[in-house]
Amino acid sequence: MTEAVPSTEPVVEQDTITVRPMRIEDLGEVTDLFRNAGEDALHSRFFTLGDRVVAAHLDDLRAPSHPRCHIAFANGHVVGIAEMADLGKGTEEVAFLVAKGMHHHGIGTTLLSAAIDDARGRGVRTLVADVLATNHLMLEVFRNAGATLSRDVGDVHVALPVNAKGSVHAD
Repeated sequence: MTEAVPSTEPVVEQDTITVRPMRIEDLGEVTDLFRNAGEDALHSRFFTLGDRVVAAHLDDLRAPSHPRCHIAFANGHVVGIAEMADLGKGTEEVAFLVAKGMHHHGIGTTLLSAAIDDARGRGVRTLVADVLATNHLMLEVFRNAGATLSRDVGDVHVALPVNAKGSVHAD
């Protein structure tokens, strides 16, 4: 008789992901999220690599004027973050990081939905992002949300209107 070996992969269903605005007491787990993300994820997020980039970004998140952030929780742990920065004229830039090993669980989609709802409630008309052309998962999330994608050399500019009511779904 063979015994079942438990998987080391966390089990997450989209309806078990909770998202809320980041609080100061979340910074420890958010720091761990960035420090454990892996080179590929950090390159996709920052378009570069290096501990200094992550350290400087974490300092920005600790600053009183930090970007507007939402964090995703699954199984009681931070598994993703959405950051929104005001660019003026009703436009905000949005960027995401999902925990290593947690892709394909709807976390990016859920964070984008929260960002859209938040932006809409504050009168923001458009969310924009620059995404590496090789970051197919994030491009798919934006595409499914109805964003316009424009290729520019190695990255893709994303523009997503947020004025219409509706929701974002993973396909």
